Amino acid sequence: MTNFFTRRFLQQDSILQIATPHLPLGQALESAIALLQRAGYELVSAEDDTQSFRTQDDEVGVTVHATGGKITSVVYDDPTGRNSEHGKAEKTRLYLARYGAPANWEWRMQNAWMDYWFNPMDKVAMVYGRDRDVLRFNRYEGE
Repeated sequence: MTNFFTRRFLQQDSILQIATPHLPLGQALESAIALLQRAGYELVSAEDDTQSFRTQDDEVGVTVHATGGKITSVVYDDPTGRNSEHGKAEKTRLYLARYGAPANWEWRMQNAWMDYWFNPMDKVAMVYGRDRDVLRFNRYEGE
């Protein structure tokens, strides 16, 4: 059940824009690689893993992890909005909206370093660090 804070947080309008490409979880890894290359990113694969790629860019970073050729995790390293709490909150809302309807997201846990959001309808989880520059989306089973 979405709590009052989560509903208010997710329903606010945003004027901020994020420039990273949207890479849906479950999409074929080949499609994600092609999309990133069309967007002008230089890709580097992990040395020992042919199903993990990251972009080589000074401004923003995107890392894609796959299992069986399907994307299971996407990490966005995006400094957008970092100069204010309002900007960080707007960026978080925009990224959450990429991976599910606002009503489906639940803010469940916060510790001293990380915040955890879950979308049980779409089987997606998101975690970010306190500075909110790096946001990781994972596919999960359960619930």
